[in-house]
Amino acid sequence: MELEHLETLYFPLDVTTLRNKIRMGYLEDLDLLYVHNENPKKIDFYDFSDKTLFQTVEFDEIDSKRVLNKTMVHVLSPDSIYIYDQITNKLVLYSDKGKELHHVGTVLDENDKADYGIMPWCYFYRNYTGNFFFGVTIRGEPVKKTNASPVLFYSESTNKKKFFGVWPEEYLKDNQMSFSGPSFLEVDDHLYLSMGFSDKLQVLSSSGELISTFLANSNLMRPYRSINNKSSALEESARYQLTNSRYTNLLYDKSSGYLIREGSIGSNIPDNVSPFSGEIFPSRNNDDIYFVLIIIDPKNGKVGEIQGSWIGNDSFSTKDGIYIQDKLTDPKNEDVLIVNKMRIK
Repeated sequence: MELEHLETLYFPLDVTTLRNKIRMGYLEDLDLLYVHNENPKKIDFYDFSDKTLFQTVEFDEIDSKRVLNKTMVHVLSPDSIYIYDQITNKLVLYSDKGKELHHVGTVLDENDKADYGIMPWCYFYRNYTGNFFFGVTIRGEPVKKTNASPVLFYSESTNKKKFFGVWPEEYLKDNQMSFSGPSFLEVDDHLYLSMGFSDKLQVLSSSGELISTFLANSNLMRPYRSINNKSSALEESARYQLTNSRYTNLLYDKSSGYLIREGSIGSNIPDNVSPFSGEIFPSRNNDDIYFVLIIIDPKNGKVGEIQGSWIGNDSFSTKDGIYIQDKLTDPKNEDVLIVNKMRIK
């Protein structure tokens, strides 16, 4: 199997938008591509068909520098934008004028925050019934003693919370695993949950019950290594991040009906070499393959894999193909967003 390149799309960026600091998404019903820019705090909407700028929403009210890099965004339309701030734990609905329309609620209270947190590097999303899903990381108590689970369900209408999913057995031995974050998405009323250090996918019902688990792994992924507390904290943290194999992003490909699970294989850094040395290290398998995509039929499990390719955390799909942000082509050109249209072959 392979990702076949079909087309390259170009969207103009203004001078204030940094190409490597954006997240993109697609509103299929409106045929709009949106680009979330952290500084200045705005979202640009593009007509996906003709690649022209359709509208810009600026958030002048969000003036705290602490919010700047901690904000998570879920876009329903230009006039319905949900923003979650990890610092204040507030979930707010904004209008197309960048003004607050509605304070949905405070997702975590003080007791919650002592036990677990919501990860700012994970997307959250709102499903068609008006409920939100957040990825969870554990603080304080070991995973096996906490009441929290990998995904937090939050109701917009009632402000009630409940947990979805279960911690894999491996996570009971090392709290640090929870910091890698889950990836999750809904397909046909089922929630598919991918944990970073687990070979299996969890399938959950719309009410949160665990339906099944199944293998969705690659033999290219290497065994987990824990943090060495004897090393300097900064260096060991970097080594932990760079060398561990972990499953990262999850995408449903509407053009093929497959799930795509991304795996980051990690780098092979010798113990006597600093991860900050500036060297380009080989992968954990001592080759040039750093990523792998596991291709999954939701009903029948893994059907294949694509080595050396990645999707990233803001790719999306339509019935026509998969769209992946291209940061490698003309990387110094800050005036254009490049998106590759691909398909599984």
